[in-house]
This record gives sequence, C-alpha cells and structure tokens, in this order.
Amino acid sequence: MYLGLDVATNRSVAVKMLMATLASDPLWTARYEREAMILGRLAPHPNVVAVIDQGRTVERDGPGVPYYVMDWVAKETLQQQLAQTGRMSLVKTQRLLGPVFDALAHIHAEGLVHRDLKPSSIGIGADGLPKLLDFGLALEEGAETDQLTRTGTVLGTPTYMSPEQIRGERTDARADLYSLGVILFECLTGNKPYRGDVTRVMHDIAVAPVPSAIGIVPELPLQTDGFFEQMMAKQPESRFGDAGTAKKIFMSLGANEGDSLYGSTSTRTQMSASA
Repeated sequence: MYLGLDVATNRSVAVKMLMATLASDPLWTARYEREAMILGRLAPHPNVVAVIDQGRTVERDGPGVPYYVMDWVAKETLQQQLAQTGRMSLVKTQRLLGPVFDALAHIHAEGLVHRDLKPSSIGIGADGLPKLLDFGLALEEGAETDQLTRTGTVLGTPTYMSPEQIRGERTDARADLYSLGVILFECLTGNKPYRGDVTRVMHDIAVAPVPSAIGIVPELPLQTDGFFEQMMAKQPESRFGDAGTAKKIFMSLGANEGDSLYGSTSTRTQMSASA
C-alpha cells in the first residue's frame, strides 16, 4: 500500500498494489482484480472506501503489476486505535462504530457479503468517521461456489470468522454481523471473545458459548450480554436478520437502564422473530 497524489485533483490517495512476487500467479491476480471490481460497482457511501482508478504498472520485461487507487483514510485503522487505547467506553464505541452497521447494510443491499471484517479492515479518518476496507474475500450473497473464494475452503481471519465460515459453509449477510459482534466485544471489553492458538479459537467459535461481556466489564448495561448472544449466535438464523435491526439494538444499549430489552424469554423470542 502506498500513499500517492492524484495530480488531477491535488488530493492524497491510497494506491494498493499486488506484490510483484504474486503478480504472475493467476489466482492471486484474479482475486486482486476482483476486489477492485467489487469496490468499483458499489454505489458511493460515506463509510465504504471508494475506488478512483485501476490499472497495471508499465514494465519493460513483463506485463506489469495490477494496482488500484482509492480514498486515503488519513488517520489509522481500528486495530491501531485499539492497540493504543485498549477497550473503549460504550458511548465511544457507539459513536465510532455505529456507522459500520450502515456500511454493512449498504453492501448487503448491493448483494455482497464482506466475509473478512476485522479491526484492520475498518479505517478511521481524520474526521473520526469509519470506512470499510479490504474486500478481497467479498462474495455475492447466496453464491454456492466461487473459483476465487470457494465455499468449503476456510478463508479469513480466524478470530473474527463466523461459525459457518469455520465450517466452510455458504455465508450470507449474517456472517458479517457475527464478525462485527466480535469487534464490538473487543472494543467494549478489551478482550477477544475466544483466545488461544488457532485450533482452539476455531473450536470455540464453532461450539463454545458466547462469553459474558459484563463478566469482564461489570459496568456495562444489563442488556449487553443479550445483545452479544444474538449478534454472535452459533446458527445464522438465531442472529439479527439485518444490520439495521442490529444497529438499532446496539445504539439503544445504556439508553434506558431500567428497561431491559432482554428482560424475558418472550422478549427475546419477539426480537428474534422481528429480526
């Protein structure tokens, strides 16, 4: 990744270039060009990085290396911010990551699943607004197979992968909601929900109960654990049905401490049905 200058507009841009050692690999080249194509087809959204241009470098002794030019997110990624600050308050997390729900709703409405959502794929601009990055594993929602990101192959970052991704199954928008749930858990508690070596983490994602955020940070609202139980449910059909519904519940946490959105089994059942 390089910082560049768009001489036509005199603005800073990011230039993402495939490593020269991978440029001769048809699969890597196709995945890379696919990412640029996916970003290029998305309608503009303030919380999704935009592609400005793409092409190949000009080389004397070869076909050149593919690259594309996109918005430069001027500050840092969420991963860098978490490394510096540790856990965040609920209010700060809501303010910072609330728009990520909107970004997911946007790409899901376009028929895409991100499939690699993690703190390093959320850029934080100088204006404090997040932008969704890294669409290299994005897939058409409902696709059974794909030559570049084949269902049945475990692709992604294990800590943030959904149980169905761990199992190599078909994914839909609810896989992205699971991954965002993991990110929110990390932001609010300073801990990843499942820790250990890769094998242990993948096992726990698939079968272990969702840990208690309140058990780590007791001052979180009483509804918090219920939110994560639904956001990170093992089965997709038990999660929120869409990013808009999930955002509404997340942004309401702490608003009315006396009114638990998860106060009874019947309430949970009603929420699941409406989602």
